[in-house]
Amino acid sequence: MEIAYLLIAVLGLVGTWYFNLLWFLTVDSPPLSETMASPLVRSIVIDLWVVLLTFLVWLIPEARRLKIRHWWVIVVLRIFVAFAYPLFMFLRERKLRLLAN
Repeated sequence: MEIAYLLIAVLGLVGTWYFNLLWFLTVDSPPLSETMASPLVRSIVIDLWVVLLTFLVWLIPEARRLKIRHWWVIVVLRIFVAFAYPLFMFLRERKLRLLAN
């Protein structure tokens, strides 16, 4: 599972930043103005915020419980949800494997 989570993290980082760079190169409006472009986009943004908040509420106690080092880096990277969440899952799986041995 560790490798799967790591691959998903890389995919999340590369996939989202590819489109972010395309957007920055082609669009003149400020990024946050696009997040409220339509009711559908607003729904997706709110959905992602709820997922992010749920992730943070779970991440901090879980990281402390397992004594995962440098867990705060994930909190800093939280804006990159598609990268941060699977990266934490990778770190968590690795820690659980090490604790089991």
